[in-house]
Amino acid sequence: MQTQILDQEARNQISQLLKISTETRNVIVNEQLLKGLAFDGMTQKFDTVAKAYAQTYQWILDEGNSDPTGVHLRSWLSSGSGVFHIAGKPGSGKSTLMKLLCQDERTQNYLKSWAGNKQLIFAKFFFMKPVKATTNPFPAQDPKSSIHGLLRSLLYQVLKACPAFSRRVLPEQWSRLESVYWRASPHVSITNEKVETAFSVLLRDTDLYSSHKICIFVDGLDELDDIGNDFEDLVLFLKSWPEVSSNSVKLCVSSRELNAFQFGFSPEHRFRVQELTKRDIEDFIEGRLADNRAGNPQSYTNDDIKSLVYRITSRSQGVFLWVKLATHSVRQGMLNGNAIAVLKHRIDHFHLELQGLFQDLMSSIHPVEKELALKTFALIRLAEQAGGFIPLLWYNRFDTYLADPEFAYDLPYSDEGISQVNKQSLEDESMRKLNGRCMGLVDVAPTTDFGFKELLGVSRYITLTHRSVLEFLDTYSAPDKSEYAPHDTKFAHAVGVLFLAYLKSTRLTHLDRTDVVQTNFDIAFLFHNAFTCMAEEFQQPQEDHRILDFVKLLNALNDVIIRRLPHTYNDYIFDLSCCDFRNRYDRYAPSPTRRCFTVTRPSEHISTLHLAAFYGMLWFLIGWMKI
Repeated sequence: MQTQILDQEARNQISQLLKISTETRNVIVNEQLLKGLAFDGMTQKFDTVAKAYAQTYQWILDEGNSDPTGVHLRSWLSSGSGVFHIAGKPGSGKSTLMKLLCQDERTQNYLKSWAGNKQLIFAKFFFMKPVKATTNPFPAQDPKSSIHGLLRSLLYQVLKACPAFSRRVLPEQWSRLESVYWRASPHVSITNEKVETAFSVLLRDTDLYSSHKICIFVDGLDELDDIGNDFEDLVLFLKSWPEVSSNSVKLCVSSRELNAFQFGFSPEHRFRVQELTKRDIEDFIEGRLADNRAGNPQSYTNDDIKSLVYRITSRSQGVFLWVKLATHSVRQGMLNGNAIAVLKHRIDHFHLELQGLFQDLMSSIHPVEKELALKTFALIRLAEQAGGFIPLLWYNRFDTYLADPEFAYDLPYSDEGISQVNKQSLEDESMRKLNGRCMGLVDVAPTTDFGFKELLGVSRYITLTHRSVLEFLDTYSAPDKSEYAPHDTKFAHAVGVLFLAYLKSTRLTHLDRTDVVQTNFDIAFLFHNAFTCMAEEFQQPQEDHRILDFVKLLNALNDVIIRRLPHTYNDYIFDLSCCDFRNRYDRYAPSPTRRCFTVTRPSEHISTLHLAAFYGMLWFLIGWMKI
């Protein structure tokens, strides 16, 4: 008791000394609490979902539209309760629709009608199934695909909107932070069990619902990949939220048409995406094909375009991804000057199911281009399963790497950097390569969630068009499948070399900006991205010559660090790599040998050998010591 009094007195004295009001203190504590709830990639899936094309799906929220599906959804938004289920085939556009609903102001207006005189809280979570790392038999649970990740994200959003309730749902953590809020970087660890308890308390808080109503959108229920929880558990859990909150909470969810969801949710509040996209599909195809007419070697009339639109639409079965890929193939044929009869023949022979269409597309690629496409898929897969990514700008030199894996070592340093015009030109060239060899199976996404967008001007990265493409590649059977080798070390080496080439060719900007901490974090993320990809390959023994390849690469990266960054930044990068990204190091916990590596902060500059230890490159270190 005496300790509590003294602690309170100390807090009051500190507040008076710093002239911080109680309200300001509470804001600071709440921000620190939110940091404890957040996790890396919390909005990654939402950010990477493509925006709807032009007017696609806009009609569904149009109050003047009389389509029964739109009327049904708008009625539920403005006055309904429980769970609304958006179902659909793989690639039918569920996530795109969910993103539009989350971002469209009309959704908020309908929900405000439901909330009445109470304040509306809107929260969302998009499940993202991870790419499996087959070299690791005990992968850590990815919060982006787990129920605990769902709860963390929703709790984060609700408490950010209603900070007054943070103390009520997380009293222990609030009290701890309140006693040390004045420190520069106080840290609070909130376990999954605490999050689960806090969310349960929140759902049952009658004071909250006296002044608020909550609507939650959850996309991709079928991407749940949670140890100990299955789809049936998830359905029962979600359905309980409106019940325990006396219908002050309601949910709109989306999923593939799996039995657990089809029979678990009420059919009264459900529609199938592929049954309502005919008009949107026609507009998409017509717009994309019309773009190809100007300057085309073959003259196509309006009737030709209409006939192609009709043919693709009638065979699509409402699956937007099928439409996108089929239209991409037809556009390529138009660019090649194919006659209209040849284009129709091409459409008629596409498989109706996605897996068959993927096989058709792969079969249509020239053998030389197919080898490059398969290696591109492998490069993307390696990066994604490691939690990293390949910037579109880096990909421009992938062909150069395949011809000469050591090309970056001889590149001169450029202090001028790459101009914005040249960056755009290089990205356009990368897109031409991807479109020509990957037949639409690879797309680009914005780097909105990654730390070095401003630092290096990297704005987009390459990714597989859809989760179903990855599922296809896992089962793809072809004589040349040996070229698609997700765990071939040369792809990890490629990431490092492409990173090295980019660092030598560009200039690190914003080093003089006032937000030094954020700048250091951005730089640290650069190295984190490369090292997580390389570490992915060193969870199993490697041949000596491959160890030597990486020794040379890490030495070159070390030289870049010394050349490009002041020592003050080097030290801070090291701290971030060891602390903020420590969870990456712990990802391969089943190997106790890794824990014998103890690293101390270097006196002058960061050592990439130290980073190799912290990122768990066990077999690299063993090989390095042996060599």
